[in-house]
Amino acid sequence: MLDKEIKRHDEKSTTDKQAHEKDMMDQKAMLDEITKKKDALASHESLKKTADDWKQKCIRAENEAAAARVPYATLESLQDENRFLKKIVDSLDACCSTERRIDDFAKHRVNDFQTMPRKSRRELIISWLERFDHRRASWLHGRFAAFVHDRNRICHDNGVLQVDHNSFLRVCDEIKQDLDQLDEDTRNAHLLL
Repeated sequence: MLDKEIKRHDEKSTTDKQAHEKDMMDQKAMLDEITKKKDALASHESLKKTADDWKQKCIRAENEAAAARVPYATLESLQDENRFLKKIVDSLDACCSTERRIDDFAKHRVNDFQTMPRKSRRELIISWLERFDHRRASWLHGRFAAFVHDRNRICHDNGVLQVDHNSFLRVCDEIKQDLDQLDEDTRNAHLLL
């Protein structure tokens, strides 16, 4: 019986030893797995810090871009305003040069043109043009009416914002071209007073 007891004890001891070794291997595997998880977590923390750094850089870049857009928008607004003001200046210049061209035409044809009102100077031009081309005279009369209407809005009535400046510049150019042609026609016809 002692042999049986020893044998059972040896078997139990072997079984316990194997169970203990298996437990130790399981614990070692668990410790290895925990170590891997800790390493992965540490790596993840490092990556998270890097990701957070990049997020901050992106936020900073977006803020800087937004801050840069403000002066650019202001610059664009000023450029738009300058373009509009340039149109006004161009319109005023066209107005003055057209008036001078009308004065020059009248000056060479009437002795006391200085005392003539501007409306009379334009009427004089229409009467001269009617001698050559009644249709052209009627057309120029319409151009003068458009010129005077827009000129008054630009120079006198504070209606500068309602004027189509491109159209006004075109009218001024057409009047000056017609006056140049009429000047040439009257010189060729020797109709000077």
